[in-house]
Amino acid sequence: MQTVLTDEEIGSLTERIARWAVSLRIGSLLAFLLEINRPVAPISGNLCIAVSPIANGLMPLPLHSLGLLLQDDKAVIALRNRILQLEREAPG
Repeated sequence: MQTVLTDEEIGSLTERIARWAVSLRIGSLLAFLLEINRPVAPISGNLCIAVSPIANGLMPLPLHSLGLLLQDDKAVIALRNRILQLEREAPG
């Protein structure tokens, strides 16, 4: 079982989540939720990892990887910043 993400996996997942959120016009909301989740990220990350075998078919993102990402504070900050950057660049 994978316990950490490589830098390449973090970058790929960050870009995928950021583009997905901005395309649905929920980027600001997701950035806010990521920020308020940071104090409890180890718990929410472990929860994602725990339910990933059950819910993976229902989610657009791999929950195990998302859980690992949530546990990495630097990756969460990078994701939030990427979402906000894409929102600034988006037309309209």
